[in-house]
Amino acid sequence: MPSPDALLDLRLLGGFAVHIGALEVPPERWTRRKSHALVKLLALAPRHRLHREQVIEALWPDGDSSLGANNLNKTLLLARRALEPALESGSDSRYLHREGDHLLLSVESERIDIERFEAAARAARETGTLAMLDAAVGEYRGDLLPDDALEDWTTARREQLRVLFDDLLLRLADARTGSGDLAGAIDALERLVHRDPAAEAAHRRLMELYWCAGQRDRALRQFEACTAALERVVDASPDAATLAL
Repeated sequence: MPSPDALLDLRLLGGFAVHIGALEVPPERWTRRKSHALVKLLALAPRHRLHREQVIEALWPDGDSSLGANNLNKTLLLARRALEPALESGSDSRYLHREGDHLLLSVESERIDIERFEAAARAARETGTLAMLDAAVGEYRGDLLPDDALEDWTTARREQLRVLFDDLLLRLADARTGSGDLAGAIDALERLVHRDPAAEAAHRRLMELYWCAGQRDRALRQFEACTAALERVVDASPDAATLAL
């Protein structure tokens, strides 16, 4: 394991960045897109480890299978040089390793932002406290790897994280409502409907808060916004619970 001042720290939420200790790896070191894609792929993998065939399939899904091993070798070399420009040819990398037919990224889980977010989210959902919910929501700096939104290997994890964050926003709104912070609850719900205009439960809670606050015009406008968003996004009408408000 590298010394503390040489540990990797990865940002995957809202963008991609790599720090080694306190220093960021400059973007220009990633001379090929596939080189940082390899690091991202391993960062997302269970235990940060994948079989080489899984890597080849993910990064070159339509490529000639006979070229896959060569492509992987070149990409691994470029990724190692990006992380360790002084690494001598033939020397072992501190961060990217081969173990038989597997590739491994040496990084501590708590130094990857998505894993910090998921740990904070688990704690917040277990306790339900306002402080823990606030902390978990604060860990989410944006959707997973937005520049890789079209890559199949990011899709499922991105959606999983989005759903988790949206659930936290609902829980945070409930906790703030319970503490009497209606403005804070409204802020959390507005963040959610901005992210997902068809989030009917969030629209409904906003309508309830506005109604309880005596802002009936805003409650009506929220219902109209909900109706329009559902029709536009999912071609549906509000459900019975929304219509009953």
